[in-house]
Amino acid sequence: MERWSADAVAFMRDASEYGSFYARLRVTLLPYLSKDDTICDAGCGLGYLAQAIAGDCRRIVAVDRAEAADKAMRERDLPCNMEPICADVFSLTERFDMLLCSYFGRSAEILRLRERLAPKRTIVIQRSCAAHRFSIGVAEERHGWQGMEAILTERGIPYEKKEIALEFGQPFRTLSDAVRFFELYNKSGAAVTEQAVAARLTPLNDAQYAYYLPQTREMNIYIL
Repeated sequence: MERWSADAVAFMRDASEYGSFYARLRVTLLPYLSKDDTICDAGCGLGYLAQAIAGDCRRIVAVDRAEAADKAMRERDLPCNMEPICADVFSLTERFDMLLCSYFGRSAEILRLRERLAPKRTIVIQRSCAAHRFSIGVAEERHGWQGMEAILTERGIPYEKKEIALEFGQPFRTLSDAVRFFELYNKSGAAVTEQAVAARLTPLNDAQYAYYLPQTREMNIYIL
């Protein structure tokens, strides 16, 4: 579960609103969306993906059990057919046409949720690399990101897979903000120093942001 501190919320909000990541991800998902669908976005975080695709469905429920994430989502002007819910998604009893799991849950957990909510279609968006990109030194993630295909094959569940990579970098107002970001997310043993952080940043000619941390999200998308 994402730990939504005040800094984590602020950094994610800036990254989500600065670039075109969610608009471009929506284009990839469009062939699998229907105007008639009800969608459950499980573990939606700040709800930016749900907001991006709200116009492509009948209703979307954006569920996250973190109160800070839910509060930040509700502070925005949301589409009228987008319903934020602060709860454990496994507590829901409603059935949906589609289940969306973006960077949420382990493979077996997602399939249990799929059985519970009984959707006609499930879209799973997962990372497709092991390296942790927000560390000063080398660090590996341990999310079991390689397990989805194995469990789908084992259970005989047909699926389509798409591999995509989209820019989703992090803007910063000051170098101090960037240092605080790396202090928050660094998973290596390397020290977080201004010099080490500055070497990772691109200066911006922008009235709001002074620096940018380039970042490509490499993802596997599974459509079940």
